[in-house]
Amino acid sequence: MKGFIQRLALLIHWIGFILGVLLTLVVIWISLLGGFWSFLLGFLVAPMFGILPHLCGWVISWIITGNKQFLPFKYSSAKAVWGYVKATWDNWRS
Repeated sequence: MKGFIQRLALLIHWIGFILGVLLTLVVIWISLLGGFWSFLLGFLVAPMFGILPHLCGWVISWIITGNKQFLPFKYSSAKAVWGYVKATWDNWRS
């Protein structure tokens, strides 16, 4: 049962993270449709809107599991993805 609860908390954390990223992109996209001031305001406000779902997901996950890691993935997996992106970019350029 403990494993199920930990996976559920991780799922909630991932949902909050993905919603935060999507909300940030939507606010930036909407700001691109307006003029300069809308564009500037969008880039200032987007991170604040984007952090709220992620923060809520992290807090729920932290309450359930006690895991204090703010991002839902480990640094080593992010490093592996970046290595793949870099290798793909190098292959594409050459």
